[in-house]
Amino acid sequence: MVDALSLTQDDPLSTWPPEHRNHYQRTLAAVRAVLDPAAFEAAWVAGHALTLDQAIAYALDESAESEHLAGP
Repeated sequence: MVDALSLTQDDPLSTWPPEHRNHYQRTLAAVRAVLDPAAFEAAWVAGHALTLDQAIAYALDESAESEHLAGP
């Protein structure tokens, strides 16, 4: 999400606040660690094809699903 917002504003990673940049880099490394390179590349391409509105809707849907699975 931070990536999408920054890319829509043409902000290079080097200009992000350190806490956002560090979180982004840690998250990206964690995802790369659990996916094979082809799966990561496919997800990366699919994610970058989303509009900002689509990315937000997807994130909200995923969040709602996670809360539902967690139970009461």
